[in-house]
Amino acid sequence: MGAYRADDADRCRLADRAHQQQRDIDTILDRVDTPKGWRRLYRWRTRPADPELAKNLLIFRGLIGEAAELCQRRGLSDDQHCRLVTAMTLPDQAARTLKVLLASRFQLEQLLLELADRTYLTGRLACLYGEGTGTYVTWKGMFGDSLPVLLDPGDADTRHQDMPPDATAAGQPVEPVTTCLTCAAVINYEVERARLQLIRLLREKEAQDQVTRARHELIDRAMPMTAFTVAVMASALAAIAFWTLHHGELLVLALVSGGTGAALGGLIKLRDQIQWGTQARRFFPVFICQVLIGSIAGTLAFLISQTGAKVLATQDARVAVLALALGFSEAAFLSLLTRFVDPKIT
Repeated sequence: MGAYRADDADRCRLADRAHQQQRDIDTILDRVDTPKGWRRLYRWRTRPADPELAKNLLIFRGLIGEAAELCQRRGLSDDQHCRLVTAMTLPDQAARTLKVLLASRFQLEQLLLELADRTYLTGRLACLYGEGTGTYVTWKGMFGDSLPVLLDPGDADTRHQDMPPDATAAGQPVEPVTTCLTCAAVINYEVERARLQLIRLLREKEAQDQVTRARHELIDRAMPMTAFTVAVMASALAAIAFWTLHHGELLVLALVSGGTGAALGGLIKLRDQIQWGTQARRFFPVFICQVLIGSIAGTLAFLISQTGAKVLATQDARVAVLALALGFSEAAFLSLLTRFVDPKIT
């Protein structure tokens, strides 16, 4: 009786801890009521500016609730209880960045899978099985499209080892009959199999996330200086063309047309092609670079018009149209450059 009371007390403490952690997250997300006089200052200081950080805070909040429910459904040892309390503790305010939060989230997910019962595994499996194509590996991409047994328990009957047919009636020697697997044994096997598959899948997601974010951080570090250098050289080229070719108005028209075409292409890409958070997160720096490329394409259109090439006549409107097309389509820009580098290409 004493052990039961101690276990029940541990469950109550963990539930209280979970509720406190969820309230802390609600505070960060500005979901609690605050005095009206302090509302604006409170929001400015506590609400996360990064939507991806807010999304992962909500996911972490849900995991905390699932941990509390799991503790209520099954008994945990003292060691398991301590590990679960530690994993569900939100990082300190100073360290509450996306990278730290993701590490805490992955740690809690792995521990929940390790301690999970069939109820939790089935729910988690249902979410990950229906996951669409995204940035990282998915269940179907790793294990195929076949429906797991935990999501279709009736399929367990087909996995029994059938009793051998009547060997005597078939006129064959009688062989020893092996014991058939019970439905419970099949389900227990599938539970452990699903547990290992889910652990493997989430570890692979975590590994891919770390590699992808590290690569993006390196690219983001190199991009500003690279774009600045290209912008300086492009500005120098445009300035020299402005003073030497004496067609300043046409050059400005080509520059603006190329940049406008690139901006339009970026807007259409944002509307039709950006689907994942990682893409949206990095869209604006890429968009600025695309506008820069479009302006350079406009300069190219202007220079082509001054060389007398047969690509287009020298009318101002046609120069603007070519600059707009080159800025809008990076493929057209590269194709035109290739024609001048290799005259054999038509």
